[in-house]
Amino acid sequence: QHNPQVRNQSRMSVEQYIRNLSGVNNKGDFSKEYLTAIYQAIQQDEILMPEEHEGLLGFNYAWKQLQHRSESAGLFEPCSTLVYDQFMFKLIWKPLMAAISCAFTTAQDDNTLEKAITAFRHCATLAANFELVDVFDSIILNLAQTTGLLDNPAFAGPDPIVDVAGQKFVVSKLAVKFGHNYKGQLAAVVLFTVVTRYGDSLRKSWTKVLEIIKNLFLNSLLPNAMLRVEDFLSRTRDIPLKPKISKLSKQTARRDGSLLSTLSSYLLSPYSSDEAYSRDPTEEEVEMTMCAVDCVTACKLQELFADVTSFSLETQKCLLTAVRSVGYNEKEMEKSTITIPYDPVAALFLEFMVTITIRNAERIEKLWPYAADYILGILSFAEKQSVLVVERAVVGLLRLCICAASRNVLLDKILKCLTILRDFPPSVTQTVAEQIMTGATSLSSVQSEYRNDPEFCELILELKNITPEN
Repeated sequence: QHNPQVRNQSRMSVEQYIRNLSGVNNKGDFSKEYLTAIYQAIQQDEILMPEEHEGLLGFNYAWKQLQHRSESAGLFEPCSTLVYDQFMFKLIWKPLMAAISCAFTTAQDDNTLEKAITAFRHCATLAANFELVDVFDSIILNLAQTTGLLDNPAFAGPDPIVDVAGQKFVVSKLAVKFGHNYKGQLAAVVLFTVVTRYGDSLRKSWTKVLEIIKNLFLNSLLPNAMLRVEDFLSRTRDIPLKPKISKLSKQTARRDGSLLSTLSSYLLSPYSSDEAYSRDPTEEEVEMTMCAVDCVTACKLQELFADVTSFSLETQKCLLTAVRSVGYNEKEMEKSTITIPYDPVAALFLEFMVTITIRNAERIEKLWPYAADYILGILSFAEKQSVLVVERAVVGLLRLCICAASRNVLLDKILKCLTILRDFPPSVTQTVAEQIMTGATSLSSVQSEYRNDPEFCELILELKNITPEN
């Protein structure tokens, strides 16, 4: 009756079924009504062997078996308690996350995508309620991989710049690729929505979040608000993607005239590039870049660390550890025998490190080792570093000292940092003298009991008297 390879006209009829069973009821026949009922039951529901219990038929068979066994199990009593929900979620979250991720990556229609996104959010809500940090790390890891923003295409020359509605945008390979990736854009919005709302539940996955931010920064896709850093001389300034162009020799300057002289003093803006050597982008590339920009805007990255002060100490430590691991590679610095090229990522993440620590001033004694060690690690290679990176490290270190002094804590750490700044090699001191002098002046103005400490006052005075480069 259910074999698709048998033609309808060849299937056994009820008359044939009754005839085949004649004489088997103790040499008599079963009643016609009884055999007809059996025939109709078989016709409606296929008889399955145990090895055939798959698909809808297998499910129906299992469900009927369960119903049959439940007849002797007593009455079913519904329970409204939530006491078992956490244990159930702990048991199923791994296969559940795998299923949701598979549905998201293979979805061919908007309805499935919407359900997968909703499932991610529900899992995040449950994980936050049950304080399951491993679930959050899994959610972020899955979404981060789906965005396509973890891999930054290799540099193949300057990226073109376009002017759209009076604003300049860099048409990079990553921006174009991300603009084409609709699922990646959805994943990015969901990812940063989860991080912004449940940031206190993240642990190891902070590294993936910061790697995405790094790649967005290198491709000029970060909001301008995230590029501004505090400065003793100009209050705020933007982190440049490229260093100041080195001055040309006098002979070259005389030959090339005032144009090159002007270029030698031009500091590239964060989103600038060498337009003279960049190709013209296609209309499609510009359109995809604008899609990428719109998506990043929707992610509201500037709100990412807005609630960092409410994070637990453990979360803040994990975040600062991730900042250090993504911000710079200490082993490469140790191996380098030449001047290390300017690294804008080191400057950006150094600012993240200092800002997060200062915003949590009441925990500065706990967070100081993470922030100060990061900065001192950079300054230990000051003679190899770019001037811009050294300058940002000096400013960051002095800002930490000001924060600690205002709370009358960590005097020995402050004195150690001031001593390091005082004992810089002359070649380094001259390049950052103005920042050191201004920062030392700000430190001496802080309302702190350390202003009565002789060693503190002596170090401040020495730093104020550093002579800047002429």
